[in-house]
Amino acid sequence: MTLSEAAAWAGKGRPAILKALQKGTITGRKDESGQWRIDPAELARVYGPGNTQDRSSMVLGSTLDIAQEIAAKDRELALLREMLAEVRDERDDVRQDRNRWREQAERQTLLLTHQQQPVPAALPGQALAVPLAPAPQGWRAKLAGWIGGGS
Repeated sequence: MTLSEAAAWAGKGRPAILKALQKGTITGRKDESGQWRIDPAELARVYGPGNTQDRSSMVLGSTLDIAQEIAAKDRELALLREMLAEVRDERDDVRQDRNRWREQAERQTLLLTHQQQPVPAALPGQALAVPLAPAPQGWRAKLAGWIGGGS
């Protein structure tokens, strides 16, 4: 329960509850927004029984707040799970697309690398010319040709 709720429950003022928290007489914790949260059992331990009607209504209100928080968190969890399922489905679709593109690229590469060189057509009455290997261009080849008696 909040600092105000604890003060009303204990029949004290907010400053008295805050002072007890600061002195360590009662324990509490701060939530995400910096508000003090105090356990009703802790108030009962320090301040003892008193106006039980007000206290029971405060505990009931606190319990309802907790139930509402739990219901909200359950809804949030369900939505997050739905979002996660959608992200996983999209990931699977992207993987399938990637695999299809990869297969297509591999097929295209095979087509390109396994093509035969075109054979020039011979004119009637002429034999097919066999293409000669290109002449070596390096200095070693020239030296070998010079030593071997070539040009």
